Order: sequence, then C-alpha cells, then structure tokens
Amino acid sequence: MEQPPETPNLRLLIDACLTPAAASHLHTVFPGRVDVLHVDAVLAPATTDQVVFDWAAKDRRAVVTANIGDFARLASRTAGHPGLVLIEDQNAKAAQIGAITHMIEAILGWTADHRELAGYVFTWRKAGGGRLTVRKLP
Repeated sequence: MEQPPETPNLRLLIDACLTPAAASHLHTVFPGRVDVLHVDAVLAPATTDQVVFDWAAKDRRAVVTANIGDFARLASRTAGHPGLVLIEDQNAKAAQIGAITHMIEAILGWTADHRELAGYVFTWRKAGGGRLTVRKLP
C-alpha cells in the first residue's frame, strides 16, 4: 500500500523584494518539507504589502521578506497571523538565496517539535555569520 505524501512542514510566500529563484531553490533543497510560492506567481505586480499579507494569511502561508518595518507593523496588528520570516536585506541574488536557505533550515529545526509558525516572527540577522531570533506577535 502506497503511503500518502507528507504535508510540507512550512507554507511560505516570498515577497517581491526577494528573488523568485528562492522558491525553486527551496523546493530543491528541502523536497517535500516546504510549500513555497513567490508573490509574483500569485498576485499582480506592485501589490500593496497589506494585500500580500492578507493573501498569505488566507492561504495560511508565512511571509518571507526583507521589508522588515512594514511587515512587522502588519503582524503586530494582526492576531493569529500565519507567521513572518524577516531577512536583513541582501543585495545580491545569491546572497538572498543563501540567507533564505539558512533561515528555513533553522526554522525547520525550530518546528521539529511540532510548533506552528502562526503568530511568530522569525528574524535572520547577518551579524556573527547569521542567527535566528524568534518572538511571538502580537
């Protein structure tokens, strides 16, 4: 009897400020463990942050973004948001993909004991070679 595929641990929406190549990279590096979409694949160009955040919440996806201030404000005003992954701005495409990959690896470790992303904000800081901080919002 064939086993049904596992449900991915993480459902993510990558914001427009980050490269679309990160989505396919994450599917390759973490096969079956992440369900990742880039905002360009599901929403019109120049969609507002509020619409992106609302769409992600409706689809139960954490938003991955370098737009820290705007999305942190949205999360702080939204009880039960689906999660927020904040990455300090990386200028080069390869640096963005590397930072996102390290972040998702750290989050997968954090969720290993069945913790959900909902209501949490994850921040990846470049200082010291990169580190994960986690806080509950709101």
